[in-house]
Amino acid sequence: MKRAESFASSESQHQVYGLPVCDLDWTGALDLVNDKACVLEGYTFLSFLTREKAKRSQIEPNYREILESCLLLPQGKAMNAALRKQGQSMPAGMDEMSFVMALLTYMAIPKRIGVVGDNAAQVSETLARLRNHAPWHDFVMIHKAMPDTKVDVLLAGMLNEDQDEWLHAHVSRDTARVVIAVGPLFKILSSEMSGMPEIFRKLHMTWLYSLCAEPWHIAMGKH
Repeated sequence: MKRAESFASSESQHQVYGLPVCDLDWTGALDLVNDKACVLEGYTFLSFLTREKAKRSQIEPNYREILESCLLLPQGKAMNAALRKQGQSMPAGMDEMSFVMALLTYMAIPKRIGVVGDNAAQVSETLARLRNHAPWHDFVMIHKAMPDTKVDVLLAGMLNEDQDEWLHAHVSRDTARVVIAVGPLFKILSSEMSGMPEIFRKLHMTWLYSLCAEPWHIAMGKH
């Protein structure tokens, strides 16, 4: 079993549904993941915990073991409510989509970013959007066969199978320092949005327009 290592300090972690969840604010979470992408040793598997994932972990021991090996950030109103019961709170709006885009901007030092998915055309379009969003990084396509391509951060966006399970089974410290299950981010970035105002393209924020224009993506983060 491959396990993530060197998580946040115990002071910033709390048990939610019996799982260790970080309650860091945006700056703290971005800073932590950025640090993990810079270390010479170690491997961190980042996932976002929703109520749906938490409930699944209670009936599937193997899946729970996978989540316990992750650096977990809370996602959705249900997670926020669970943290509030323990006197904690979660940054409003944190989810895999907005967090990843913010992280790419936050990482000022150029990184090698791998992108892996189950649709080659979608991944290709995603790469173009990501390069436009943060052109100082080196974005590369990683095939699911997982050749020996070393990257600092690996973004996994397959939708035909469970992202957390796939990453747990196929990725190790030999592939990336940080791996992130990004949910439907690739679908959002590769969507052709008609009527998009030019200002969104000039500001390199087509991803934000797509997110707002397709509200079902936002609804997915509320569970």
